[in-house]
Formats: sequence, C-alpha cells, structure tokens
Amino acid sequence: MENIIVEIEPCNSSNGHLKARANVLVPLGEQGMVQILGLCVLETDGAELRVCLPTRRGKNEHQYFDTVRLFGPLRDSVIAAVLDAYRERVQ
Repeated sequence: MENIIVEIEPCNSSNGHLKARANVLVPLGEQGMVQILGLCVLETDGAELRVCLPTRRGKNEHQYFDTVRLFGPLRDSVIAAVLDAYRERVQ
C-alpha cells in the first residue's frame, strides 16, 4: 500500500523494551483515510523489532485486548511503514 504516513516518536521506557510510539495515516483513495493511533515498536531480549497495534489493558495487569485489527497486505504494509520510519529516525 502506498503513501502510508507515519509519525514516530522514539522513547526510553523504564524496562527498555518499548523503543517508539507511532501513529499512522492510511489513505483509502476516494473512500477517505484511516488514522491509527498508539502503535508501539518493541524489542525484547535481542529479538527482532516488532510492531504492536493499539490495545487496552484488561482487569489483569498482563491482560490486553486489541482495539484495532488489520489483516492481509494492509497489516504487512502498516507494519513495514512503521519499522522503516523507526529505522530512519534512529539512524
């Protein structure tokens, strides 16, 4: 998907896993746009960077629920755009 706009803000979390927060704007042609707020770029124990879509916390401190779900090529495109923006920003 072309022209995904990413706003990314690197951060220093207390546990070191959270590397950045991001918001994305996905143009949908004549249908308009979708804005997704609150994506996270995480790195855990030397594993590859990963992008988590927005969630909300449940009653349990380790329980989270998705607030946005993306499927297929759209998901891949959004994740790639966020990781590209993060890598550009921290280099």
